[in-house]
Formats: sequence, C-alpha cells, structure tokens
Amino acid sequence: MSFVGGVLEFLTGFIYNQVMRYNPKQIESKWKKEWEKRKIYEPDFKKATKPFYNLMMFPYPSAEGLHIGAVRTFSGIDIYGRFKRMQGYDVFEPIGLDGFGIHSENYALKIGKHPIQHAKDSEKNFYRQLSEIGNGFAWRERLETYDPEYYKWTQWIFVQMFKRGLAYRKKAPVNWCPSCKTVLSDEQVVTEKCERCDSEVIKKELEQWFFKITDYAERLLKNLDKIDWSERIKIAQKNWIGKSEGAEIVFPLKPSFNYVFLHGYLGSPDTIFWPWLKNQLEKQGARVYAPQLPHASEPNIEEQVNFVLKNYNFDAKTIIVTHSLGGVVALKLLSRLRTKVAKVVMVVPPLRTKFLDGKRKRPLERATDWKFNFAGARSNADSFVVIRDIHDQVVPSDQPIEIARNLHAKLVEVVAPESHFNCPEAPTVLDETVFVIKVFTTRPDTLFGATYMVIAPEHTLIANSKSQVTNYKEVSEYIEKAKAKIEEERVAKGKDHHLSEDSDGRGKTGVELKGIKAINPATKEEIPIWVADYVLGHVGTGAIMAVPAHDQRDFEFAKKFKLSIEHVIMPFFEDEMSKRRDGFKNVKRKTIYAILRNPRKKEYLVLDWSKYNWHTFVIGGVEDREDAVAAATREITEETGYSNIRFVKSLGRQIGAYFAAHKNENRIADAEGLLFELIDEKRTYIDSEHSKNHKVLWLKEEEVANFVNISSQQYAWEQFQGKSAYSGDGILINSGKFDEMDSLKAKWEITKFVGGEKKIQYRLRDWLVSRQRYWGPPIPMIFCKKCSWQAVPEKDLPVKLPYIKNFRPTGTDQSPLATVEKFYKVRCPKCREWARRETDVSDAFLDSAWYYLRYPSVKESRKPWNPAIIKKWLPVDMYIGGAEHSVLHLMYSRFVAMAFRDWGFVNFEEPFTKFRTHGLILKDGAKMSKSRGNVVNPDEYIKAYGADAIRMYLAFLSSLTQDGDFRDTGIRGLTKFLERVWKFGQQKSKIPPLRGDARSTSGGKNQKLQRVVHRTIKKATEDIESLQYNTAISALMVLLNEFEANENDVSEDDWKIFLKILAPFAPFTTEELWHEIPNQERKYISIHNEKWPEYNPKLIREDTFELVVQVNGKFRGRVTLPVGASEVEAKKAALAEASVKQYVQKGPRRVIFVPNRLINFVV
Repeated sequence: MSFVGGVLEFLTGFIYNQVMRYNPKQIESKWKKEWEKRKIYEPDFKKATKPFYNLMMFPYPSAEGLHIGAVRTFSGIDIYGRFKRMQGYDVFEPIGLDGFGIHSENYALKIGKHPIQHAKDSEKNFYRQLSEIGNGFAWRERLETYDPEYYKWTQWIFVQMFKRGLAYRKKAPVNWCPSCKTVLSDEQVVTEKCERCDSEVIKKELEQWFFKITDYAERLLKNLDKIDWSERIKIAQKNWIGKSEGAEIVFPLKPSFNYVFLHGYLGSPDTIFWPWLKNQLEKQGARVYAPQLPHASEPNIEEQVNFVLKNYNFDAKTIIVTHSLGGVVALKLLSRLRTKVAKVVMVVPPLRTKFLDGKRKRPLERATDWKFNFAGARSNADSFVVIRDIHDQVVPSDQPIEIARNLHAKLVEVVAPESHFNCPEAPTVLDETVFVIKVFTTRPDTLFGATYMVIAPEHTLIANSKSQVTNYKEVSEYIEKAKAKIEEERVAKGKDHHLSEDSDGRGKTGVELKGIKAINPATKEEIPIWVADYVLGHVGTGAIMAVPAHDQRDFEFAKKFKLSIEHVIMPFFEDEMSKRRDGFKNVKRKTIYAILRNPRKKEYLVLDWSKYNWHTFVIGGVEDREDAVAAATREITEETGYSNIRFVKSLGRQIGAYFAAHKNENRIADAEGLLFELIDEKRTYIDSEHSKNHKVLWLKEEEVANFVNISSQQYAWEQFQGKSAYSGDGILINSGKFDEMDSLKAKWEITKFVGGEKKIQYRLRDWLVSRQRYWGPPIPMIFCKKCSWQAVPEKDLPVKLPYIKNFRPTGTDQSPLATVEKFYKVRCPKCREWARRETDVSDAFLDSAWYYLRYPSVKESRKPWNPAIIKKWLPVDMYIGGAEHSVLHLMYSRFVAMAFRDWGFVNFEEPFTKFRTHGLILKDGAKMSKSRGNVVNPDEYIKAYGADAIRMYLAFLSSLTQDGDFRDTGIRGLTKFLERVWKFGQQKSKIPPLRGDARSTSGGKNQKLQRVVHRTIKKATEDIESLQYNTAISALMVLLNEFEANENDVSEDDWKIFLKILAPFAPFTTEELWHEIPNQERKYISIHNEKWPEYNPKLIREDTFELVVQVNGKFRGRVTLPVGASEVEAKKAALAEASVKQYVQKGPRRVIFVPNRLINFVV
C-alpha cells in the first residue's frame, strides 16, 4: 500500500470513529424539533386527496406512565401509518387520553391525589413519553375526555339518546364492586370478579340509566360479516349478542285466576283496550267480570265501590285491572275487602284532580274526598303494578309515581300506543296482568317431554303469588340467598355435575313452589314449578320449560331432585363405522340392543365380530308377533348360549342407519335398548354359524365405553349409565299425533298446535351507563316531581363536573356529587319549579364510543364534528387495539355509530373499516406485574438505546397481532443492527470515493444483488400490510448482509430503497441518513414523504428450481433445472441421478410430472 493510501485509510477510520459515531439521542432531538416545526404529520383535512385515518385505541393515563406494551402498539400502528404515507396517502394519526373513569380515579385514590390534579400530572407525563417514541402523531388534534369542551359533546350524545327513546332509567339488579363502590356492566365482570380491581362482585338492586343497544342486536350481528376485523373479535361479539331462534310458549297456571275490570271516567268495558284484553284472558281459560260502573260521566266513587262489592265476591284468586279513575275505585274498594286479592294492576291512575290540561273537572272533584288509606290497600293485595304512560297528556307523571311508592308497587314506565292508554290494544297491560308462565325455547319439539318448570328468583310470579304458594317463607329465604350471588356464579353452579346423594350443596339448588302448578299446553298435565338460581331473570323470559331427557342442565336437576324424565326424541344415528352404501336396498326393521349384566362379577357381555370389525352388545331383529323383550331373550340365547336371564328395564328407542355387511343390505333400524341380568352362568349349545361370527367377552364397566365402537350402541350404553341427556335431533316419540315426525319439522308444528309464537331472542342486554363515582361526565338529566325526567337543554351544556374535596366513593347507591346541594339543586327546564339534577356520572366507555369522530374536529366549538370532514375522512381505515375490548368499547362504538347513522348525523354505520388486535408483551416468558418485579419502564430503555432501537426490537418480537417476549439481549441485537446501518450509511455518503474506486452511484450490475433488493421490496411491502413486521425486518437484515458483502456494487438507488423500507421502523435514523446522501436537493423533503419503492416483477422470478424426484411416491433425490423445464428435460435429468437410477432399472411404467415441482416414476 502506498503512503498516501495508508494515510487515507487511517483518516477514514478516525473520522468514522470520532465524528460519525451513531448517537440516537442527538438524532432524535434534532428531528423531533424539525418535524414539529414543519408539521409534516398534520394533514390538510380539506385538501387531502387520499385520506387515510390511522388509529390506535387511546390510552387511559391511570398508572405511573406508558408501559412497554403500549409503546409496542403505538409504534406498531405508526409503522403502518408511515408505510401508508409513503404509498401516497394523506395519513391522519391522532392521539389523546381516555382520562375519565374508574381506572384514573382509583389510581388517584391510591396515590392520594385529587383526580383533577392527577389528570394534569399524568397528561404531561404521558404526552412526554408519547412524543419520544417516534410516532407521526398529529399533535394539533389531541383531545382529553375530561376536557369540558370534549365531554360537553359526550353529554350531548346522552341527550340525543334520551330524546330519541334510546336512553331510559329503570330499577334492576346490577353488579356491584364493593371495592370500587360502583356498578359494573356484565362485560366488566370476569370470573365473578371486578375486571379492574379483582374484588368479588355482588348483586344490588338500583335505579340506573340504560342505553337500548338491544334495539340494534340484529344489525350488530349481521354487520360482522361485512367488516374486516380480527376473527376472534367477531366471534366474541357474535357469542355476546347470542342470537337464538325459537318459540315463545305460554304455560297456564293452576289454580286459575278471575279478573275484575274497573274502567275510568266517561268510560265503559266496551271501549279502549278492554274488549281486546277480555278476549286475550278468556282464550287462556280465565273468567272476566267487566261491569259498567254506574254514572260514569258523573261518578260517585262510593256508589261505584258498593256496586262492585254487591255484584262480585273477591277472593285470593282475584286480579283487579283498572284504568284511570278506575284506580281510585280500586283504592277505596281495597280497604273495605275482607279477603286478600292476588294482584292489582293500575293503568295511569290519578291521585289528585290536577290534570295536565289545566282545566277543572268538577264531576271528578265531587266524585270522592281524594283521601286514601294506602296501608289498608296494601294489606289486601299480594302485589301491585302501576303502569305510567311516559307521554301521558292527562295525568301528571308524579301522580302514578307517588301511588306506586305508597303501595310499594312495581312501576312500569312505557310509551303507550296512544296517550293515556286510550288504545284498542295494550300488550303491556296484558303482560303485567296475566298469571301465566311464558318461556322461550329453541326446542319446542320437546314440549311433550317438559315435566317441570324452573323460574328465576327474580320472576314476578313469586311476588305475585304469596297467597297461593304454601311454602312462601322457604321460597323467599332461597331468593335472598340467590340475590347475593352474581350471574357468573349462578350459571357456573347450573353447569355443575355434583349429583351424588350426599352432595355438600354444590351444584344446582332450588325450591318447589308448593300450592301452584303449571299446565303443560301439549299434554294438558299439571307439572311442578321450581325456583332455581341457575335460571336468570333477564335471559329469555326468566323461566324455562324443563325437558330432562333432552337437556343436560334439566337432566342433572331432575336427577338431583328425583323429578320425572320423559323421552320424546328418538335419536337417529348414521353409523360412521358401517355407513350405508349406494346401490344397495334399504330395509326397515325393528331391532334390539341387549345389555347383559353379571351382577355377581359386575361384568357386561359384549361381542367382538371377527369379520366386520364391530364391537357391540347383543343385537338382533324383532320377528313378527314378537315383542322386544322376547326378541332380546331369543337373541341372547342364540348368540351367547346364556338362557337363564332376567329382564330389568327398557333403555329407550333410537333409529340406526347402517350397512349390514352380513346381509349385504342397508338397514334403518328402529331399535330399543334393553337391560338384562344373568341369573346363573350356565350356557346352552351355540351353533357353529353363530360361534364363528364373533367372540363372547365379559368386560368391567369402565372398559365397555372404550370397547363398543358403533354409535347407536354407545348411546344405549350412555342411557344405561344414566349420566347424560340426549340433546340432538331425531324422531318424535311419546308426543301424541306428532309421533314419528322429524324433530326439525315438529318444532313449528307443535308451536302452532299449542298457540305459541316464533321468536328471536338475544343474549345481549342493554348498556348500563350509570356510575356512582365522581370522576366522569355528569349525566345531563334532571328529575322533576311534576314533569319526571327532563334532559338538560343543549344550550346549558356542558354540565361541568365541580371540584369537590371529598370525591371518594360513598359505597351507597349515590355518587359523591349527591352530597353537593349547589350541584344537584336546579330548576326544572320544563316547568321551572325546583328539581334535582342526576348525580351519577356516565360510563367511561361512552367517552370512548365516539372519540374518533371528534379528533379531526377538535377545533369545532358549536358542534361535535364537522360533517364535511367526517364525510371525507370517516370511517377509520385502520384501527388497532386490545382484544379485552371486544364486547365493551368495540361493541359500544358500533352501536353509537349505527344510532348516529339512523339520525342522519353520519354517513356510515360501522366506525372502523379494518380492525386488528395486538398481542401482549411478556418479560422473559412471564406476564409483567409489580409483584414479579419484571415491569419494563420504556423511559429507561429509550434513554439507553434510543427510540428507533426500541421500536425495531418491539416490531421484531413477533407479528403485531401475536404476543412477544421482551428480553434485554434482543434489544442489544437490534441496536447493533442499527449501528451497522449507520456505519454503512456513513461509508456510502460521508467518505468520498477515491479516484479510480470501483464504487459507483449508478450500480445495478450485480444481478444477484438486484434480485435480493427487489425481493426485499416485495416481502416488506406484503409483510407490513399484514402487520408481519418481524419478517420484514428479517428481510432488511438479509439485505444489509448482502450490501456489506457487495459494498462496491451497492448503488445510491439501492441505498435509498433500503432506507425507505427501514424508515417506518426507524424514523429518526433513516431521516438523518437520508439527508446525508450526497447530491440530495437542498429543498427539504422528509424521507417519510418519499414514495414507497416498487419492485420489478422480472427481478423477483427465480431462474432455476429444485425438482423433487420420487419413485413409487417415495423421495429419492433432487435435481436443479431451469424454471419452465419440460417433462422430457425433467425425466432425462432425474434418471441421470445415481440415487434415482438404482430404483428405475427397467424404465418407469408411468411418469407423473408436476411442472417446476416434482416428478414421480411409477415402476
């Protein structure tokens, strides 16, 4: 080497080591400022030509800061966004904080800070961390859910829901977390515990606000087929919605009830809904007394009471139904009764003569003294129901509410078909009046096998039947215990299989309602009614018809409580071992399966058929004029030689279809299983024909199930063991005129026969949105005693959350805001009298159900979003988040979007076009937790290695949709890779080529290298699109190896391609290296706004391939051939291989050739 050459080499190394060392911190600081200054990640919402909305679920800042899993997900969505930006899209990638809610409040309580102060501190910290991970966030559009300018519109959404009938308030049993001191939705209870704090959840009955998401159940379900979402999320939502198609069937009760109708002022029993209601009740066998009360236009209540008492004898089976002024008659009448009645249903009853039209009605003022003995009335009826019309234009809302409160009545608030229930039909009145049990069943074909009924502890029949139920004290004690259990516990116990006689109380529990019976509408037989906590009040109708022969839960319950089991479905088995064959005749015949037991040895006889690979019990046909027992006795003797046997019992019938090889025919056997016992072990002679067909074996009970291999025989054994119900389809038996009918057809025939109705039912329940906490948007509703619930006028929004010192949960059914009179004492917006503001706050999931709509319109102050921008940019193109939100945030967001679409607010009904779930991050193979001491703080790692190294390592762990294991050694590997990239870039751009140096900026001569470059473009493009970031990075690693091995052949274009592909993963490093490339234009253009490289299809094709060579299907070697080689060429090359020659001595009889893959010689 010359002296000059040695000096230059020394200087090159010195400059690289001293001046051009890779310094992530310096690079990141530089480019963060530059990007912010130039706003390169802020799209022009109006001028954008290819909008692309790229979104990650925003974080709730409840803990110490951003965790490493969130960094992986945020950087993961950013990789995708940068990729799309380079593909020419106008990418919008916003960020914000989901700061309201229990997560944040609980953390504030834990560290002793007020939530408002904690929000300020966490906001600062979270945004600091988010700014350091290299994401291309549109910072100008950030939002926080606790900002009044945001939750003003959350409250506006609540108001819209209320105005349009999708928000309502009712009393309901709810999940209560004693630790969080608030209600939880069903979705927030996991294995009987609070998903936030892991405390045991209990049940409470509270008045709450709900959104009617159930109105959208079918659309939520159907649309799952249209959206490009992770399959497991779609499956979770489908299961949560839980659509069932079946029938609603009415079971009358015994004793039956008698009904007394009391009409109102100016009314008669021939007007409004009375004739329709009378007809409906009489169809169910009830007797109805519907008198015309005297002087309906000039009523005297005392006269009307006397008239009714004179003409009707009230008893414990009487149900009184009233309308309007008829309710006043009932109140006066009840205090004079000597006998307690079963129930009183009062439809829109008045309490005073002050009506909504403001006019005095002197006939009503004179009708009575308007004083009532509520205690006396209460003592003379088992139960009361008061029905209020929400849109009543006659009786003020406070009057029915006050009556209900004084009578301890169930209050039903509905929108009547016509105001004041002046309508020809009133289904709500019927539902609240009748004493029947309605069930929803997907198996009406099994109705003849319903041998008892089970109702939920919440079922209204119980409270309404105090006088009829003779063991009411026992029943009520059971109900109190059931109320303490949460739903998951009740369902789990319902599935329990502890059915032994000495059970310790686990498994199913229940109490019979003695004194009343249900009537099976198919058989007309009386069947018992049980209350059991495994039936849930909100599922279906809160009652089930129990068919123990054909439902496993019912079977277990019946076995435990010794209830009747009636088989009504005969299974149909198409035998898998001996399937019917085409071209052979089908023969129908009656057959038997006989199980023979040796009681002394506790063994069972089976047959091992030598010729047909059958393992069976004794089988055979039933001859003419022969019953099943006689046929089985004969077959046992003929086949086994045992004749001294005793018949024990039948095991039920079934249909078996199979190919009878010994007779060369298809058989459809109507078979009955029969159990026999051996009296002694003496055997008679067996002829040779029978003895050569099979071996007779005796097996222990535990060996039988594994031995018998014919499905119909297996069923007979299961029936003998009595451990399970048959829940499949089949042929009806013991079902009257429906015997021999296919069960699928019988479903609707039997439904029609008993007057049932086809119904669709959903598991999904309405969204409970009330929270008894402080940190959330106050629900914008006001309660007025006169006007009932009124929405806060939109001009008065937001209802600001006041600062209160004592924000801790009260542990009662009220939020801390209920103690702040200045907050809750307000004027009614309708009548201007004093009223009370709702003090609950709304569920934080309402905040997040619409935030994606607000992002591009955060500057809007007069409306929640800009319609033009929404039309152009929505729905979201790519959304990434956690699977834990599958039936929470994701379901609620879909529901809200559908409602907005219906109201004309948006032009789409699915908010997220494409959704993918991200995986979780483990640490050294274990889930991260403070107790394990393995929580990864991203700040420490970014400080030590730089953001690009962390981004690349997290992307390299696995596909973004899969879990990844975080290990420190892995980060060092990716850091070294970036250092190599940096070093190569410095060598290419900072060190000028020596004169005569072979390096060139034109490149492209090394065809092998060009193939690797273009294959990398193709692979990275496809892998990033499918979120397979790890394999895209692997391809870059391979390409860098090729670059380093062929440095002189790497052109400037090759290097630019490499940097562009690397740019989404390592945005800081690539931006720096991009701007160090010589001959770049002085004008600033970020690499992140450069065009994504495209591959040349010609350069990704292989010239050669490896042909697999087989002989008689076995691998014998490989040969390399040009792509597209013909069969002749392939055959010649393959037969020339020594490893193949030895197997093809005389030449192949046949050749199977698959182009570019395989050749198989058949010899």
